[in-house]
Order: sequence, then structure tokens, then C-alpha cells
Amino acid sequence: MESDFETGFGYNLIVTTRINQVEKPTISDFKNCDVLVASFGHWKNEPKVTWYLPKRFKKEFSELFENVGEIPIELNYTPNGSEIRASFSASWQNMIEPVNQQLEHEKTNGITKSFSINKLIKRKKWWQFG
Repeated sequence: MESDFETGFGYNLIVTTRINQVEKPTISDFKNCDVLVASFGHWKNEPKVTWYLPKRFKKEFSELFENVGEIPIELNYTPNGSEIRASFSASWQNMIEPVNQQLEHEKTNGITKSFSINKLIKRKKWWQFG
């Protein structure tokens, strides 16, 4: 969703979604998806929006991810002052396992209330304030 050019660490802001399908997701799938909200274990309905360090990505994890396109982001985020309180992680594998754990948790506890990714990527129109 965003790249950090200010801190010198090069964080990448990643939103984990509820897309869970066999076939490769399309841009349309991403534009219409919901954000994964974690409620398993000690998580208390926390959106999985995380700043990841680029360290070890190309060497160890790039084969697990594929860029399927780009979605315009109308909002700006920075690690030191974005509108959302994102957590930080250096481990790209921490993106995959929480999805599996959350979906398993929901089999017995019901689906956790989520929200559209549009809340994170689109500015509200003037008539939507209020």
C-alpha cells in the first residue's frame, strides 16, 4: 500500500486481506476485498495492516508473492505518523500464517467483522463526511 522513503529503513505497508481462493486473485478481487481482522489467540479484532522491512524478502520470500498489478492509493501513510496504527514486523512469513490461523479460528467462532479495503485506499468524498 505504501513505501517508506523517510525513515531510512525502507518499510513497506502491507494490508492482509480475506482473499482465500485457489486461483490467482485479480486486481478486481483486491479492489473489492475486505481487510483481515485478527481475533484469534490474543488478538482483539485488530486489522492486519503492517509495516514490513524489505530485509530478506528477495532472498527468502519473493517466490511466495506475486505482483498482479497496481491499485491507486488516494491516502498517504508514513511509519511515524499515518492515520492508521500499523504494527511493525521484519518477518514476511508473519503475513501468511495469521491468515491461516484466523480462518481456522473462524470455523468454530464465527467470522470476525471486517471492513472494505476501500476505507484504507480511498479518500472520503465531501458528501460522505459527517
